Parts: sequence; structure tokens; C-alpha cells
Amino acid sequence: MKPKRCLFILRVCPLESRDLQEVFDQLLTFKAFDQYVSLLFLDQSVQLLNHSSKGRPPGLQGLLDALAFYEVDQIMVERESLLEQQLSLEALSIPVTVMARSEWSQLIHQQDIVVAG
Repeated sequence: MKPKRCLFILRVCPLESRDLQEVFDQLLTFKAFDQYVSLLFLDQSVQLLNHSSKGRPPGLQGLLDALAFYEVDQIMVERESLLEQQLSLEALSIPVTVMARSEWSQLIHQQDIVVAG
């Protein structure tokens, strides 16, 4: 059976810890069943990656570190969102792939499942 392409999109920050945990649980469940899983941070959600942000939910870094442990296939941020939030790649707590706003529409159309949180 061919793996499904699953894209999770985060747009807001701050998220309640419970909501964030739920998104990560769903994401890791798909990954546990050998699906191709991607995570896209848009808009204010890029602040979740800011290692110096004072509004980060407790336990967030552990969730972000789990993405690498579970070998999530692709973690992306939108270039324009980084600029709007005045963040550089050096300010982010995990490695990411940067993509332009004009590219994510095509990315969404390539997916079998899209979950927005």
C-alpha cells in the first residue's frame, strides 16, 4: 500500500498547550503508520519555533524535538511569515525548510490529507 501524503498546517500562536499536543499527537500517529508527514508553519505560528519567545507553551521544545525523533519527513516555514514576524532562521529552535507563499498552494494540492490546526 502506498503511503498517504499528510500535511499539517499551523497558523496561530499562541496555541493552548492542549490544542498543540492534539495536533502533534495526530501528526505522530500518521507517522507511526508509515505515512509521509509534513508540517507547515504559517503566519503567527512561526513564533512557536522562536527559541527566545517568552510565550512558548510549556513542553513545546520536547514536542518539537520529537519531530526529528519520529523522522517527520518535512518541516517547513513560509518565508513571508518569517519576515512578518521579524524572525531569522538562526532564531528557530529546529531546522526547517523555507518556502515562499506562492509555493504552498501547490504543496496543498499534492497532499492526500490536509489538517489545519
